[in-house]
Amino acid sequence: MLILAGVSLNAIIGDNGIITKAQLANVESKFASYKEELGINLVASVTEGKIEKEEEVTLLGENVRKYIPSLADEDIGKFNVISGKLYYTGEDELEKKAALSQNMETDLGTGSKEELAEKLENLAVDSVLKNAGKNAFNYTDENGEKHQGGIPLYDKNLENASRWKVVTEVEEGVVKQTYGTGWTYIPKGTEVENLGTTTCSYIGNYATGEIKKFDEKIHSLMGFDSSVAVKDHLIFNADPRSYG
Repeated sequence: MLILAGVSLNAIIGDNGIITKAQLANVESKFASYKEELGINLVASVTEGKIEKEEEVTLLGENVRKYIPSLADEDIGKFNVISGKLYYTGEDELEKKAALSQNMETDLGTGSKEELAEKLENLAVDSVLKNAGKNAFNYTDENGEKHQGGIPLYDKNLENASRWKVVTEVEEGVVKQTYGTGWTYIPKGTEVENLGTTTCSYIGNYATGEIKKFDEKIHSLMGFDSSVAVKDHLIFNADPRSYG
């Protein structure tokens, strides 16, 4: 009798039980409506000339409601849009199963909650830089000065004597790469359209669409107003106004 009772209970509330299947069906229906609503509004934005292509749309957090107005309060933060695709980034296994059934993106890899949040931001910032460009980035420095796009970088030479600023990539004291003219330093705290404030710093090239996370372990920002200089690919203390 106990065995039969256990089998009956499992048939009702187990992973493949009646109740679980009903819950899954309800969640799938809700998620399907989110995806449909996003698709309709993306097409409308292209048709109305608001955007040129669906891939231009990247939204995080509450900004997702701009394209999915019906998004429930409890789902804010679980759904994000990257390059026009709907991502489910929640942790609930049943919801993840429902998202997969709707062909949503769910895999950000492994890591802690903070690491996965950082990966999501990296994806979003990369997409915005490639599709929206510098106008979507606005940084205000400690003096209140606004910098659209971020802080422009300039090669260290005579022409840029009073403005040179570069980011160097260093391993074991040797400069492996220098980012100068054409690149931009995007500091932590930069406001990005439809994303919010960045929690990481980045190095971006708006012309080529390249972007890298600024890693303090290997990257250094230096310029004419700093006390560190680069020469022959080696870092040393020097007069920042020497150009050799």
